[in-house]
Amino acid sequence: MGIFSELRDLRRFNSLKHLAGYVGLAPAMHQSGASNKTMGMNPRSNRLIRSSFVEASWQAIRTDPVMQA
Repeated sequence: MGIFSELRDLRRFNSLKHLAGYVGLAPAMHQSGASNKTMGMNPRSNRLIRSSFVEASWQAIRTDPVMQA
């Protein structure tokens, strides 16, 4: 319910990529000239939603044998 209340209307996101960026699941990128560096999760995101997704993932891993494999 916390995720739903934070996201509100999903039509405000143009694509799944924009939603992933808002939530913070898209990796941060640093590009300079010919070099590209991926830096993990983007720190500029909605932290409440991101932490809810992480906790839901841990619960799925703990309870679902398919996820455990």
